[in-house]
Amino acid sequence: MNYKYLAFCTSCGFPTELTKHVLHHYFSNQTVNIFYCHQCQTENKIPDYLKKIAKELK
Repeated sequence: MNYKYLAFCTSCGFPTELTKHVLHHYFSNQTVNIFYCHQCQTENKIPDYLKKIAKELK
């Protein structure tokens, strides 16, 4: 099964599709705590539950 993961901007609501590569290498990294919205360039905190999901992906 091929899942798609989305992160929504907390400012404008724009969805950003997250690839497994991004989830595995960036979102699961403890030093990375924000992602930028491609629409409004706002910083968004990466929620703890999304970091947990990213760590569980292989």
